[in-house]
Amino acid sequence: LTASRQCPLVVALLPCCFDTAWFHEWVLPFAELHFIRSRIQFFGWQGTPIGSPRQPNFLAVYRDGGLSQQYSSKSFSANGARP
Repeated sequence: LTASRQCPLVVALLPCCFDTAWFHEWVLPFAELHFIRSRIQFFGWQGTPIGSPRQPNFLAVYRDGGLSQQYSSKSFSANGARP
């Protein structure tokens, strides 16, 4: 996380693997978690579907200065709308 000092905002799309060591060491203590309610879809450069991941995903948001005092988990649908 030393690179976080050089970049004020980093957003990562990650798989929901809450039982892994990397999640508890690198995500949970440092990032805001934003859960995506439905499965995401990826599209190729011509708009053809590539396929969906087999597991759910979430966004990990790393901000310069760490977690804010007003942090709370949020949920979004795959199209970006709030539930």
